[in-house]
Amino acid sequence: MRDSMDHLIDADTGTSPAERDASPLLTVAGLSKRYNGAFALTDVSFALYPGEIVALLGPNGAGKTTTLKLVAGLLQPDAGTISVAGVAHRSEAARNALAYIPEQPALFELLTVWEHLAFTAQAYSLRSWEERALQLLHRFELFSKRYEIVASLSKGMRQKVMIACALLRSASVFLYDEPVVGLDPAGTAELIGAIREQAAAGAAVLVSTHQLSLAERLCHRVLVLQAGRLVAAGKLDELRRQLALEGRASLEDVFFALLAGASPRSGESGESGESREDGDARAGRGEAEEGP
Repeated sequence: MRDSMDHLIDADTGTSPAERDASPLLTVAGLSKRYNGAFALTDVSFALYPGEIVALLGPNGAGKTTTLKLVAGLLQPDAGTISVAGVAHRSEAARNALAYIPEQPALFELLTVWEHLAFTAQAYSLRSWEERALQLLHRFELFSKRYEIVASLSKGMRQKVMIACALLRSASVFLYDEPVVGLDPAGTAELIGAIREQAAAGAAVLVSTHQLSLAERLCHRVLVLQAGRLVAAGKLDELRRQLALEGRASLEDVFFALLAGASPRSGESGESGESREDGDARAGRGEAEEGP
């Protein structure tokens, strides 16, 4: 199936040549990772640009969380390079430019919600952060819980604490792993709004999710992993065309066609992604167009 998918991905970064004329905020090249001798990720390459929201999709075990942890510097790759805003991803500058929100909240059980925000501010040398912190507490309905230790909070509330800590600072690249799992409808709506605001402010956002309807509504482009390989990358309309699917086919239709090994129509260029001009125009509106 790998050979049949090659036309769905640009050979270098999973983006169109027009996009590569811009300066990427995140560049992943030839990334590979092995666990106990078996490849969990093989030769994955892509780039994220200012103002865009990109979905990272794939079945369980495809390598999505591994990819995010490698980019975040929590795992060491066996091959490949990662750069954030043009610098090595393990450098201090890259760490300050990148925010990672894991699926499972990683918090200090005996610290209060407010102490987590204060700790984040100290770790990143933030100044005059208190007003922003209060805004986030109100936005994610945490204000009444601000002096409670996180051990007493539900999973959804813990997730909101992680999100608030990530949003406290102005990162250039945001990595979300299943961000709406455990959130109530109000929290989900606020997070979607916050992600769109991040893109509108010029950040690049990578969202790993199994919720295809969310990805279709929120994201400008999609990256699809299967068995540790990037099998497709591009905007929804492009993937529909390349897979010879009707124009109203949903992202779910495209996703299952990809996993079934569908091939692009002959004559398709296979370019994916979007131009910098398209991304900037959409970022200026503060929201994604309909679909990736």
